[in-house]
Amino acid sequence: MTFPGIYQNLHIVNRWVARITGLVIRATRESSVIPDELFPPYRTTMF
Repeated sequence: MTFPGIYQNLHIVNRWVARITGLVIRATRESSVIPDELFPPYRTTMF
């Protein structure tokens, strides 16, 4: 596999990781386990 192909795959993986992380943070905030002050709205800065 060429290097640009690997780079594109990493970019896609990073986008999915960020999306899943955003969902986890949102679920954690909605369950009120952690105070909202610790979590600024990350979903506006997500990909």
